Amino acid sequence: MGLVAQQVSDWSPAVETALARARATPEDLAEWRAEHRQGLVQLWRFTGDSAGYLLTRVEEAPGGRRELVLIAGAGVNARPVIRWARTLAERHGFDSIRTHINRPGLRRIYEAQGWHLAEWIMRVNINGR
Repeated sequence: MGLVAQQVSDWSPAVETALARARATPEDLAEWRAEHRQGLVQLWRFTGDSAGYLLTRVEEAPGGRRELVLIAGAGVNARPVIRWARTLAERHGFDSIRTHINRPGLRRIYEAQGWHLAEWIMRVNINGR
């Protein structure tokens, strides 16, 4: 059937529910909703070989390089979406793509498609939050 990607202009309860299932906090959702409303992030819906949502942002990386950031994703069958993101970035002249993940299985999927570990993220939770 293939992968069908469609940019979504309306933030909906279905988007919130999907992203919440992907470990987004209420604060994350509120921030992303506001950024989407302001046109700072792009929301994509996938059907066909994959089903779900992907939230992206364009950033300027050091040295003026353009980077596509995969902020959050939710759904099933990430492989075709990851390939789609790379094709999108190549077609639009991006220098790199970045994402932050914390699931070992997802890391293996990315690595199988040529991605590599680029940084460590350190965090401390204050007052149990």
